[in-house]
Amino acid sequence: MSLSDQQWTFLQNVAKLISYAHALGYKLTGGELYRPQFVQDRYFEEGKTHTLKSDHKERKAIDFNLFVDGEIQWHKNEHWELLGLYWKKLDEKNYWGGDWKNLKDHYHFGIK
Repeated sequence: MSLSDQQWTFLQNVAKLISYAHALGYKLTGGELYRPQFVQDRYFEEGKTHTLKSDHKERKAIDFNLFVDGEIQWHKNEHWELLGLYWKKLDEKNYWGGDWKNLKDHYHFGIK
């Protein structure tokens, strides 16, 4: 599958996730979609990531901001869990950063 096909599948899934969040009464705003290598390098140096690789560099990952009843949800909770479970059901290649053990990244939704 070409990179553009992977990106297309990813964005279709993102659209479904946004619609699902809306149906739950949540509001998602965009965080980071594209990340150039120099930013990934800086995040690595600052300890914000444990790798120099990132699906953000290929536009196959996105970070969201989640609002419930007008309040931003900074911490992993049942609202993030619902979104993460739904995301993973959309495609067998989808993964959610909330499942990671060594990095708190429940804002992160991606596709391999």
